[in-house]
Order: sequence, then C-alpha cells, then structure tokens
Amino acid sequence: MNTKRNFHTTIAFDCSSLYVVAGFNGGQRTNLIEKFDLKRRQQWETLNLKIKENTNWICLEGCGLFQISNQHILIFGGFTTSDQKTNHCYLFNVQSNEIEQLNCKTRTQSNFYQRQPKIGTADGKLYCVETNSLDLHIFDMKTFEWDFIDRKFIGW
Repeated sequence: MNTKRNFHTTIAFDCSSLYVVAGFNGGQRTNLIEKFDLKRRQQWETLNLKIKENTNWICLEGCGLFQISNQHILIFGGFTTSDQKTNHCYLFNVQSNEIEQLNCKTRTQSNFYQRQPKIGTADGKLYCVETNSLDLHIFDMKTFEWDFIDRKFIGW
C-alpha cells in the first residue's frame, strides 16, 4: 500500500480488485481509500475521492464494508477517535470514486473491525455483528434501513 496503516478494512470487489478503506496511520487516522487490481498485480492506487455535496467523509477505523451492487460499496460504522464510534453510512461508487453520505444510520454507534457482514440468501438483508457488544445490526438493501437486535436476545 502507499499509506501504511492498521485497523483498516479491506474488501474484495467482484474478485477483480481489493479496496482498503481508512484506518490508523501511526499517530493519526486516515480517510484514504486505496485500490489494488488483482488481474494486473502491479501497484496500489490511492484514489482521488470525489466527496458529494453535504457529505462529511471522516477518518474511520474498524468500519464495516459490503459490496451492495456491481458499482457500490456500503461503508458503515467505525471509530472516529480512540473511544468514539459512529453510526454514519456512506455509499462509495467504485467507477466514479464518489462518496456520498446516506441518510440511514446504524441504530447504535458501532465498529465492525475484523467482522465480515453476511448476506441472507432468502431475505436479501445484510447481517453484521458489532465487534465489542456482539449486537446484531441488520441492513435492508431494498429500503436502505437498519434494524438492530440486542445480543441479550440472541443468546450468544
């Protein structure tokens, strides 16, 4: 990568590219997104992001990522400081490099570091377990709304 970091989140997109989003670069957080083309396998590319109007793209670590279409990655949650999490959601267009802040938010401020969301095959919803609380966050990809189940009702 061009920017060394930890506590970042990585996603394989269409089995053709890797995207590394945000993270912690030594003494500070970064909001950079880098791309690696798995077919060419040459070098990482730091993307020139286009921040859409009324979007507050912030530095995150431990955010959740999920490919929700053939051109979009959903970015959600994460840490904004060492003890402050967010519930903001963003839509990243891999073709235009645009980031747009969505009106939907996770029900609680959460991080999803080292947690890969899973899609329900029957209902088309995205299921995400929060890293620390183990609460279950559910994203409806049709309505773009979040639901939430407290871990005490799940039994794990």
